[in-house]
Amino acid sequence: GGTPTAVFSSIFETAARFSSTNTGGGTVTIPSAASGVSISTSATGTSSSSITAQITQGNYLNNGSPTFSCVMGADTWGTDFSSYFGMGLVTIDGTSLTFTDRHIGFKITRAASGTVNLYATQGDSVTETVSASLTTYAVGDGDGMEFIAKVNSTTSVDYYWRKSGGALSAATNLTSNMPTTCSRMTFAVS
Repeated sequence: GGTPTAVFSSIFETAARFSSTNTGGGTVTIPSAASGVSISTSATGTSSSSITAQITQGNYLNNGSPTFSCVMGADTWGTDFSSYFGMGLVTIDGTSLTFTDRHIGFKITRAASGTVNLYATQGDSVTETVSASLTTYAVGDGDGMEFIAKVNSTTSVDYYWRKSGGALSAATNLTSNMPTTCSRMTFAVS
């Protein structure tokens, strides 16, 4: 009935409103200042962390046609790095993220070659649909990445992005492997 907004620095003031997962030295820090949430991995190849917010059971974030967005920065890009922001809970096991889980969102990966890519992604708990690379990043080019997704009822999702306050991209639309329910918003790095 309105325009819901989630500001993580205030939503996560009480532990009852979120859950986090850390493996192999991963950390989730909620700064005292209103600057959001810091999610980090350690220098090991088996380190990961995530934070989720879950709404009341029986209600789903993808009901109707919601739009959700995030501004995210990265201090460094490790090799074989992956990151996720979106609706739905992706499995995190310390060495990778599982993108066949039920989700709608964005992923950033850096292969051993050093290229950092942004993708639109969605999964129905069996299969992932992933876009071609939406853009690439240079190491150290992680500040001010903005991700926006608009759910078109149960039929598709329009994905937009921009870097450092630049021009908004054209929409990338994904229609297959739409999840039927998403009750969590998740940020994860591995």
